[in-house]
Amino acid sequence: MQPERFKMETNFEGLIKLLAEHLYSEPDVFVRELVQNANDSIVRRRTIEPDHSGRIEITCDAPSRTLVFRDNGIGMDRQDIREFLAVIGSSGTGASRRELNEQGARLAIDLIGQFGIGMLSAFVVAEKVVVRTRKLGAAEAFAWHNSGSIDCELYPDTKGDAGSEIQITVGEDYSFMLDEQRISEAVIKYCEFTSFPVSVNGQGPVNAMDAPWHRTVWPSDAAKEDAYRDFLHRRYPDMVLDVIPVEIDEPYVARGALFISDRHVPDVNTGGVVDIFVRRMLIRDGDSTLLPPWAKFVRGVVDSHDLQPTAARDNIQRNHPSFAALQERLGEIIVERLAFLAEFDVPKFTRINLWHHYHLKGMAFYHDDFFEKVGDMLLFETNRGQISLRQYLGLNEPKADDTRAPVYYFAYSGAATQFYRLADARGWVVINAGYSFEAELLKKYAGRHPERVRLERLDATDDPELFLRLDADEQERYRSLELDMEGHLYRCGIGNVRVQMRRFSPADLPAIIIQTAETAAEEKLQGMLAGLSLLDAMDEVAREALEQSRRRPQFLSLNVDNPLVQQLAVRDRSNVLVREIMLGVYHSALLYSHNLLTQSSAEAIHGHLVRVFGMMLEDRDAMAVHQPGDELDLIG
Repeated sequence: MQPERFKMETNFEGLIKLLAEHLYSEPDVFVRELVQNANDSIVRRRTIEPDHSGRIEITCDAPSRTLVFRDNGIGMDRQDIREFLAVIGSSGTGASRRELNEQGARLAIDLIGQFGIGMLSAFVVAEKVVVRTRKLGAAEAFAWHNSGSIDCELYPDTKGDAGSEIQITVGEDYSFMLDEQRISEAVIKYCEFTSFPVSVNGQGPVNAMDAPWHRTVWPSDAAKEDAYRDFLHRRYPDMVLDVIPVEIDEPYVARGALFISDRHVPDVNTGGVVDIFVRRMLIRDGDSTLLPPWAKFVRGVVDSHDLQPTAARDNIQRNHPSFAALQERLGEIIVERLAFLAEFDVPKFTRINLWHHYHLKGMAFYHDDFFEKVGDMLLFETNRGQISLRQYLGLNEPKADDTRAPVYYFAYSGAATQFYRLADARGWVVINAGYSFEAELLKKYAGRHPERVRLERLDATDDPELFLRLDADEQERYRSLELDMEGHLYRCGIGNVRVQMRRFSPADLPAIIIQTAETAAEEKLQGMLAGLSLLDAMDEVAREALEQSRRRPQFLSLNVDNPLVQQLAVRDRSNVLVREIMLGVYHSALLYSHNLLTQSSAEAIHGHLVRVFGMMLEDRDAMAVHQPGDELDLIG
């Protein structure tokens, strides 16, 4: 049995309206498409007349609701109109590019069009389109009329010079596009780097025509950088900290300018964005996919004739090999620039780290390729200032039984004061890894280099090299102080503290609170609960885990070399004032370790100080012991 065969039918008027209204995302995109057509017409004429001076003119006439686009390009004859203008998807530019490429002509790169549907964009805003045109060297001129239907009309025309004139009768819903300022802004937005001058109502050119990367010779590197910087200042409402020229020649070609902002980018989810031009015409502004995903602190412009636009010319085909290749090369350029600054412009590199440490370190943590390239260049805050891991590894002496370079760090920025003092007294350089991603980065770095790096966290370990143990006699002598102080803290409602005697420098530091690793993890969980909206079930489990963890101890290390601790060891600890001083020693350690200070503990410290001051004023015995001019050091 033979199948029934028939042709599918097309509602042509509906198709044109559908394509025009839904293919293009913005109503002003027709300006780009018609300027592109004019540009390509001029380029094709210059293959015949190389010295021809092209120009593009736009006029707006609001009373007649008319926009006119004129060019002095190659124009069209009857065959061109029937073959390209009246056939959707047939592109004269595409055919010309193939022909010029076969001839090896450089002008093929300057042709912009591709799909042969640019004229459709006029019907986004138009009720009617008239194209008046005369081809270079032809005896006849023509006028093509279309009102967005399957029917079009072709008339002889009186146009005298070569080129084309596109007259658009704008629909009432789009009357706002008849504004001269609106058209000028659209030209600047899409066509700023079009090779030929574009005027609007006789004013112009409104486009710059050339960007710094279109220039090949510079009097000096400084002049080149100044030109790039000026361009970026004009284009972006931002403060440019560093300029990164884009000069890629293989395997695909791209030019442009990237920059690192001199302002903090607040959100780690904020992507690095670029405006993408293809053959000098804006295809996509604010694109967040072309730069590598870790380059969240970078902005700029990339222009490439190798990137392939989508049919709507508002995006890039990401499955084309040029996309991945240019993305990789852009990442290499950014890393090369950071490496250059790290070696030759340390102040600027330091400033980049200060402004963008969150993104730099976050991306190094999440993206292994970025970590491998910049991990040892990133700066960390230490008791000796900002230092990179590359510089840090030679600053601390290794242990006698371990030749690996020690990396000392603490994971809470609030603990900086006490651990900087401890490290200074030992002659160590210690890293403050209390900011986002830093402790995780150090662990990742040590994990990649286990043969030469030993990582040691000071605020979650009772390091015997830092906190020296007492001999048996000293331990026995101070044992009662440990028990009495622990008992007094328990009676004050502080039941999760274990008191231990240690010897450490500096001697004027009476006590240090050390967290266990489990407690540190719980502190982070507490921060998450405070800052995030978790699912109810997860929230309940997390809070239950925290509640149970409060029974896990913290360790209060008393310094036997401290004069106040030595006095407490021999005083009558049943005395009320001495007990208050013991509580004050704990509070001093709490104040030194800011990360452990909570609202409730701050209120307790305040109440304790008020109580002690009141006792001192009311207790005659206490006042008698301390004569005028003497100092009473309650918390060391």
